[in-house]
Amino acid sequence: MLRALLDSWACLEFPPGVAPLFVVVENDGAQQNARAVEEFGSRLGLGNALYVLEPEIGIPYARNAAVAAALSHGAEIICFVDDDETVAPDWFLQLHATGRQTGAQLIGGPVRAGPLKTATSAWRRMVEAGIRSRYEGVEGKARRRMRRPGARTTIVTNNWFADAAIFTQHGLSFDRSLRYSGGSDTKFFRDAVAKGIRTAWSPGAIVYETIAPERATLAYQFWRASEQSKSSVRAKIVAGGRVRELPPLLVLTSGRLVGMLFLLVAVPFSGGRSLVPLARSAGWIVGRVAGFLGYPSNLYRYETGF
Repeated sequence: MLRALLDSWACLEFPPGVAPLFVVVENDGAQQNARAVEEFGSRLGLGNALYVLEPEIGIPYARNAAVAAALSHGAEIICFVDDDETVAPDWFLQLHATGRQTGAQLIGGPVRAGPLKTATSAWRRMVEAGIRSRYEGVEGKARRRMRRPGARTTIVTNNWFADAAIFTQHGLSFDRSLRYSGGSDTKFFRDAVAKGIRTAWSPGAIVYETIAPERATLAYQFWRASEQSKSSVRAKIVAGGRVRELPPLLVLTSGRLVGMLFLLVAVPFSGGRSLVPLARSAGWIVGRVAGFLGYPSNLYRYETGF
């Protein structure tokens, strides 16, 4: 998946005067992918490639290492994508244009499901159709929200464009205490908004996420939703307290249970597409309760996909 990302980077287009620096951070105790980055750098027609090893395990450590490396080379704009994604050729052009048009310092864009070619049965095809439908739904929801004046949508590092001043002047960084739970980019977004940093959405800046076979299962979708839900509710408890979070937990959980009944009924009428939201809703409820009771999220403790 990393090589696929590097191949897509090699096809990126940039406006005149922009000299890109491509930074790959390996979050490991030893170098595993330095050669791939070196080969990528040798065929770049524009810009340079930099490989960084961050031995302290945890996704915020890797993100902060990437930022530090970019800033040390004089970066004025810092972008992020995940290592299981590929970018459209005009991805940076779209983000850059949105920044110039809006004056925003933090910009995000949509993530679409990449090609799914693992289906070997009708069951797998139904699950994969549900996964693709979920990505389309998330993108559509963000597009509709951003049409409303003053609306915001959370910007996370799977498609992320930021003015370097957010780091150099405002002093923001990714919270290292969230090394395994995930959510450090969501917290970063909230901290940026609290500081009055202007945000925007770039609907044409498309990235594609590779769906590894082991992720295209209902069990994985349940687990991922559960871990994300744990992280979310624990963040809310830290911000507002456990007592304050209890009423919303009861209301939202009740609503999810009702929604699950509709999703279950819809399975035969949706061609199986409602199976994925059904599994994720169940995971959301389990994660919410577990997180409220103090169980931590381990979303980034385990690796999937290579």
